[in-house]
Amino acid sequence: MVIYVFPLWLFTLVVTGFVAVALIEFFRMTENRGIVAARHVGTFIGSLFPPILYLGMIYPAVKQYEFFLAVLVFFFVFIIQFTRNGNNADHLVEMGVFLFSIFYISVMMSFFLKIRFLANGANLVAFIIIVTKGADIGAYLGGRKFGRHDLFPRISPNKTWEGFFCGILMSIILSLALGRMLTGFSMAHIALLSCFFAVIGQFGDLAESLIKRNCKVKDSGAYFAEIGGILDLVDSLLFSAPIFYFYLQIINM
Repeated sequence: MVIYVFPLWLFTLVVTGFVAVALIEFFRMTENRGIVAARHVGTFIGSLFPPILYLGMIYPAVKQYEFFLAVLVFFFVFIIQFTRNGNNADHLVEMGVFLFSIFYISVMMSFFLKIRFLANGANLVAFIIIVTKGADIGAYLGGRKFGRHDLFPRISPNKTWEGFFCGILMSIILSLALGRMLTGFSMAHIALLSCFFAVIGQFGDLAESLIKRNCKVKDSGAYFAEIGGILDLVDSLLFSAPIFYFYLQIINM
């Protein structure tokens, strides 16, 4: 509904809201590990990326400020460290976490806006969400029903190879049912894309699991039963969206 009914500016606000909450969750997780990376400043700056990207799409003169914002991020990273009290702060680690959070969440999530601005953008956004989250659902249900062999127990002990392949199967089924209507691609093209992005999505899920395990937390938040927080909800999409966008650019959509 948000993809199709909301105007672009309101869709941008929704993406910005997801970015802001995901950043807050990320900084809380790192604080649990003892890394204090200026949560409020990071959330504010990170939340500027989607609106500036939107304005750059509407007003080309604003597009140059995307680079200005990137410079601003680096500027504030050092300002924050200059003002830290005490001699025990691990400045390099804190700066790395701060910059990583902006790129991992703000930049990656902003690709949904880039896709939305393409011709047939609403359908393309719907397609990548369906393919990626379909794999999530399939992996979860398949893992619970058939899971026997661990996928990466060091990173995520509940994920199994059976769940992994069930996720791919679910993604293929959903994409074949809806993909042609949403993208206009051939069925073979859709099947290949669904396999690829099912794997990419599950990679994104594992990537966040690695972060959570290092921070010694089970979930990024507690907004959704059986899922966790906002970052848990969108983790599989953080890699799918930018890769899908660049793929569309390559095939000139």
